[in-house]
Amino acid sequence: MPLIELKNVIGGYGGAPILNGVNMSIEQSDIGVIVGPNGAGKSTTLKAIFGLLKVTEGSIVFGGEEIEARLFRNRDTGDRAIRIDGLDVVHDLCCLALGLQDRWKD
Repeated sequence: MPLIELKNVIGGYGGAPILNGVNMSIEQSDIGVIVGPNGAGKSTTLKAIFGLLKVTEGSIVFGGEEIEARLFRNRDTGDRAIRIDGLDVVHDLCCLALGLQDRWKD
């Protein structure tokens, strides 16, 4: 089972779709890299993975669970954020990137 999987993801800002059918799969032991020219959607893809960008179609699965199911709204600011097993996604992804898979759910 992939650690992170994007399936036909479509999303963007306002009415302008930046991501048009993005598919990507990263296994637990993989190191993923997103490359491309300016305006290709690299940052937008990461924002979608982190739950900071609303995906209008498709799905993003992290650790077997849809990212959308893990989103919550900050009561003070109204910002969307993501919580994974009580940890923040940046910590989890850093542990995974460094090969510390046994720590990411601690």
